[in-house]
Amino acid sequence: MQRKLWLITGIVVLLACIYPTVYIYSLSTVHVQDFQLTGVKFDPEGMVVTGTMVLANQGFLEVMIDRMDYTIIFEPTGLQMGQGQIAGVHIAPSDTSTTAFSVTMQYPSIADLPKLLKEKEDTVRIDGKATATFLGIPFHNSFTVTFDAKVYLQQYLNEKLGALFG
Repeated sequence: MQRKLWLITGIVVLLACIYPTVYIYSLSTVHVQDFQLTGVKFDPEGMVVTGTMVLANQGFLEVMIDRMDYTIIFEPTGLQMGQGQIAGVHIAPSDTSTTAFSVTMQYPSIADLPKLLKEKEDTVRIDGKATATFLGIPFHNSFTVTFDAKVYLQQYLNEKLGALFG
């Protein structure tokens, strides 16, 4: 009887040690698998960008990302154009989860636009940090996504010039 109790206790302790390790490993495997812009709209406050991010979990356990904080940076100037937060996301093991986002990005100054349009590439970088909490301890996983914004800048310039000369 006592041997059986020790065996059960040993199994419980072993599982109590293994589960957190496997969960933390699963959290560390989460990454941005795909990033798509689904819309860009020009408002007086700024350029409203909507899109989706596909997050992949290559781990063995389902994970819950509490939130993802991100900053949008226009790389040629280092200008921080916007920031936002995406609410919680569940991702099953060896699966993906698609989450939508929308952010209003500040316009670059009109004086800087001709100079920026001469560049070969106008890269926008999204730096983010996914946060998950396990047993009251926050875990962070950073991510970076980039895209070329030249098409959107040209559209903005055409709208501004059209308003000035139209």
